[in-house]
Amino acid sequence: MVDMIYRRKRKKSFLLLEILIGLTLILECLVPLMLNPISLFQNEIAHLEQIELEREALIAYAQVKEKLYNKEVPWTELKSGNYKLVKEKFYMDFGKLAKREWQKSITLKRKKEDKGKLILLDVTVEFSPVKKKTKGAKQQEFHYFLVLTNT
Repeated sequence: MVDMIYRRKRKKSFLLLEILIGLTLILECLVPLMLNPISLFQNEIAHLEQIELEREALIAYAQVKEKLYNKEVPWTELKSGNYKLVKEKFYMDFGKLAKREWQKSITLKRKKEDKGKLILLDVTVEFSPVKKKTKGAKQQEFHYFLVLTNT
């Protein structure tokens, strides 16, 4: 009976080394499982940025068409060649996920002219990240063509 009492008291506890080895094995199994969702998340943010830049470019193109329709841009400036219309900064905010600052510039370039009556314009909307060290952000350009008449 005395042997049974001593046996119960002599429970072998886990060593710190055994616990660390167990945690290491668990982490080695979890890391590969976590890499795929993280890369999918980063790709999704990049795709959302691309869609947002395309949307901003279409809005800028609509603003250019409105300014040209209201004759806010002089015809002589259009015939001369390049004309910078807008250069401004804006933020792209996806909540807590990502926030980036971009610079937008719109340039009107004359491509062809037909005897002073028709002008083919290349409307270039250019986006560049303000911080050059931003990972994954690169300069992007969107081109739209527009035919104008002098009336």
